[in-house]
Amino acid sequence: MRSIRSVVLAALLLLAVAGSASFARAQPGGLTVPDNMTVEAHDATGAAVTFTITASNPTTGANLNAACDHPTGATGTGTFQLTDNFALGTTTVSCTTTVSATVVTRSFTVTVVDTTPPHFGNLPAMSPVEATGPNGSTVTYAPPTAFDEVDGPVPVNCAPAPASLFPLGTTFVTCAATDSRGNIGSSSFPVAVVDTTPPHLVVPAETSVDATSAAGVSAGDPAVATFLRSATATDLTDPAPTVWNDAPLLFPIGTTTVTFVATDRTGNWWSEQALLTVRPQKPPEITGLRATIGNRFVRLSWERPKALDFDHLVVLRSTMTRGGPETAVYRGSATTYVDRHLRNGVEYRYVVVSFDQTGNRSAGAVVVATPKRELLTSPRDGARVFTPPRLAWVATHAARYYNLQVFRANEKVLSTWPSKNVLALKRKWTYAGRQYRLTPAVYRWFVWPGFGARAHRRYGPLLGTSSFEIVR
Repeated sequence: MRSIRSVVLAALLLLAVAGSASFARAQPGGLTVPDNMTVEAHDATGAAVTFTITASNPTTGANLNAACDHPTGATGTGTFQLTDNFALGTTTVSCTTTVSATVVTRSFTVTVVDTTPPHFGNLPAMSPVEATGPNGSTVTYAPPTAFDEVDGPVPVNCAPAPASLFPLGTTFVTCAATDSRGNIGSSSFPVAVVDTTPPHLVVPAETSVDATSAAGVSAGDPAVATFLRSATATDLTDPAPTVWNDAPLLFPIGTTTVTFVATDRTGNWWSEQALLTVRPQKPPEITGLRATIGNRFVRLSWERPKALDFDHLVVLRSTMTRGGPETAVYRGSATTYVDRHLRNGVEYRYVVVSFDQTGNRSAGAVVVATPKRELLTSPRDGARVFTPPRLAWVATHAARYYNLQVFRANEKVLSTWPSKNVLALKRKWTYAGRQYRLTPAVYRWFVWPGFGARAHRRYGPLLGTSSFEIVR
């Protein structure tokens, strides 16, 4: 019995050993790699990715050496982590180890994508803008700066665009920026157009009427009725402001002071007083008011009234911010005036009023102008050129470099970082791995100043945008 039992145990042992050897040959693994990965790009170079590799003998459990082709030459024993920088797109990582003289290879992919839209810097903080007419006011603003982690600064399109007519009330400007992979970032800010300007009230001049009785004259007398109806009001936003007065039903003999009040549809009001002594006269009006802007100046021109009783005119200046003070900057009878020493980028509102020889004032003509200095100097905006142009702009204090981007239609064909404020374009160039030629077309270019090291990606506001056309 013992001998039979020994034989059986020996046979079972042999079968177990044989089975173990067969399993090792069928499963030569021992190398574990990650599943395929998809990660978001950190910047234009891609993304740093850390992954874990495990290498061991499945039979003995001993740790093994392994190597992967990312990062180059990386090795380790057992379980270890590797880190490498992967470019945009899909990269295959292959890892190998040797198990019982058999080379085992495993691979996985790392896909770096850019799905992050551009983000915006500080949005404009717009102060309320005073309306210049019944349809609102033309509002100019500086579009916000947009930055993309991969592309760097990107152009911004806003609607309504700068220098558009904004209606009374609050309008939200929506700005959008698109990176080179079609990711769209958007943001908005409010622009309030308000009417805080009271109507301009012109009351009748003194007039004399004869009493119709010993008590005086009634308000229904034709001469008195004409006097009361002569009070007029004009308003920048209300084409028909309301005018009322406190005239009595009976004017006694002597002088009566009448108070006239003008109210517009937004509740702004103004009052003036008049005496019943002189027939009213309408002040002469100026025509053809125009404004020409320049660097820190505005030139106004107009046509002088032809009325015989014209005496002089006054130019009043204020800023477009709510409650801005109104200052008389010119008084005389000329047809032009140059307002100097202004601040570039500030909207100025000019009201030109005329006066007759009795001191009556007209409603006035209004024009808005914003002096500015063009920062993109060459070639001029919209220029048609036959040879590659030399792009030039005004240097920014403390800027270490600039980012210049050129677009043909909606395609970016160049992005470069010159250290000086000038760049001569070539007929051929390479950008983003592609060859480009300066073919006949309309090109638009943008310039941002950069501060500090380029790696910090610290850019200032957009200096401006300009266009040129290449013609044969």
